Amino acid sequence: MILFQSICSQQFEFQNKRNYLKNNDSKSFVFLSKNYLYKINHKAKLIDSIYFELENNFDNFQLLKNKNYYLINTLGGQVYTSFNRKFNRIDNSFSHKSQILSSLFIYNSILYRFGGYGYFDSRNFITFFSEETMEWEVLKTNSKVFPPGLYNNKFFIHMDALYVFGGYTLDNNNREKPINNKEFWKFSFKNQNWTKIGSSPLFSDTQQNSFDFYDNGKFYFENNGLLNIIDVNKNNISQFEKIKILDKTDFRSPAFKLNDTIYFIGDTPNSENTKSLIYNIPIKNLVPNTVVNIQKSNTNLLPIIFLILCLIFLFKMKNIFKRELKIKNNKMSYGFKNIRLLEIEMKFFYKLINQSKVSNNELLEFINSNIDISQKTRIKNETINSLNIKLEIISSGNYIINKVSSDQDKRYFFYTLTENN
Repeated sequence: MILFQSICSQQFEFQNKRNYLKNNDSKSFVFLSKNYLYKINHKAKLIDSIYFELENNFDNFQLLKNKNYYLINTLGGQVYTSFNRKFNRIDNSFSHKSQILSSLFIYNSILYRFGGYGYFDSRNFITFFSEETMEWEVLKTNSKVFPPGLYNNKFFIHMDALYVFGGYTLDNNNREKPINNKEFWKFSFKNQNWTKIGSSPLFSDTQQNSFDFYDNGKFYFENNGLLNIIDVNKNNISQFEKIKILDKTDFRSPAFKLNDTIYFIGDTPNSENTKSLIYNIPIKNLVPNTVVNIQKSNTNLLPIIFLILCLIFLFKMKNIFKRELKIKNNKMSYGFKNIRLLEIEMKFFYKLINQSKVSNNELLEFINSNIDISQKTRIKNETINSLNIKLEIISSGNYIINKVSSDQDKRYFFYTLTENN
């Protein structure tokens, strides 16, 4: 049995409504509560507190940090930044409510948001906050493929790319009906392209929460009370056994990894109020319940196009590849080989290739009628011998003209073009 203990028993005496800093690299808990911005380390020690003159209610705002702190309206539009202990509005936008539950993040010191829901539609594009126009602009891409419109999805930044999965898209036939998204997509800021990585049933019904965090090529996220880890390099998901301590987790609060230990905030209710405690989970104590490879998906159409072109070419060349005997332009052909025929050979061969049996008289009719029967027979036999020599040359003995007696009368015979097995 694995036992977990809380790092401390000190409680947070703050109001329940807090704006937590997501995607935090400082390995501490940072949040805005009332008029103060607090920073608390993993031992529940207060590192810093900054007083702000807050003139607005920022309940629907996400706290992010670059050089300064930002408060961004999660419904879309408004952007505030910290300066001289105040949060000042800097945008020329408005709360348009068209990117609700979008993915908010900072990349290369620029504010971005992906997806979101509003007005019976979900978005599949990225917008960024322009310091020139002080408005949200649509990011131009070079992509030929795009993810479905998503909202409330999980996301993280790895190297120079945005990764998105889970969340919801909308039913095209019922714009009020959400559909679970099981797909995993990557957007490269370097190439400005979307790529579908694959899909997994473990992505079904996953939603945004502040607990999720990225650390060194791995994304840690919660789903239905279970801890999951995506390994970007191995392209797999590890899902861990139920951890009782996670039942105490307030998934609206952030978590982070420090020295091979996960730290998170848990709320412990009592009869009077709610205490906030910091708990830990040593990585070495995690027991994987299952490891699932993300089903890969190839969105590159070039191999498919190349295959189609190859099939068309093979179809056109089928007679060559089938190595069929053919006659065309005074030539007998077989596969890639061909040999020229005399006029009388052309007539004989055309008859033989189109009939299963050719009588002796039918072949004699092709020969000059002004000569006697013995000469006709000699010419016929020479022509048959010549054709057999040419068949031996181009088909390597696979075909031969045989002389076959009639079943009804042995005095009569036929000629057949026979394929040797």
